[in-house]
Amino acid sequence: MNETDYISDIAMQEELEEYTVEELENQAKSDIVLGWMIQLGIAVTRKNYLGLNYPEGLPEEWTAELESMLPPCLQDFSKVQQD
Repeated sequence: MNETDYISDIAMQEELEEYTVEELENQAKSDIVLGWMIQLGIAVTRKNYLGLNYPEGLPEEWTAELESMLPPCLQDFSKVQQD
């Protein structure tokens, strides 16, 4: 699986609509990068989030453990490399 398979730049609008402002704020409190994105007006997408967290590039293998460390609003376990 290559990097583009799990760094979609598709807008997360539909997924984010599932979350209330309070839920997103709570997620942002426990994830400093998500908090910065919201505060600075950076679009909350997987691509933006992963780019900020992995400026040197993403790990070769994207695991369920790495996916579970993303904020719930950005998780998509279909992007995890299958054995």
